Amino acid sequence: MQASVDELGTQDAADATWMTRITSVVLAARAAEAARQAFEEMRRRQEAEAFEERRQRCTLIATEVLDRTVEVLGRLGTTARTTRALRDSVSRMPRAFDVGVHVEGDDLVASLVLTVVEGLDAVKTARRIAPRRLGADVREHVGSIDVAALSEHAVGELVATLVEDLFGADRPAAPAG
Repeated sequence: MQASVDELGTQDAADATWMTRITSVVLAARAAEAARQAFEEMRRRQEAEAFEERRQRCTLIATEVLDRTVEVLGRLGTTARTTRALRDSVSRMPRAFDVGVHVEGDDLVASLVLTVVEGLDAVKTARRIAPRRLGADVREHVGSIDVAALSEHAVGELVATLVEDLFGADRPAAPAG
């Protein structure tokens, strides 16, 4: 059985309607996805730039203070060193940059680490006093400083507190033996 010309015209018009709907939905979805990906890429680029600025600021401010601390402690006969480490391992994890100082006392070891994390507007601080040998408690204090408030004075105060904790009268007792 053969369809008439009139029936074919009606069928083509009906097909065109639903095909147009499908085409419109798919094109709109693709455009929305492209816009979302462009926005995410822009956001990632901005976060990376902001992280780099915060990392450079922290490095500039902290390195000067920590290097002077190591120099002064060395003149006083104490072993100390600075460290810097960029942690950029897994693509889904935010990058982090650590700058720190490690000081060795007679029976204790102390460290101060400042950490800049991608996506955060604060610098994490971790101060730790640990025995050279196992058997005693580790004292640790974790905090944060707003990036805008980070200064040589603030870092100097953190280092001074660390040294006071390490060599001061209220330092933790060393393990016996």
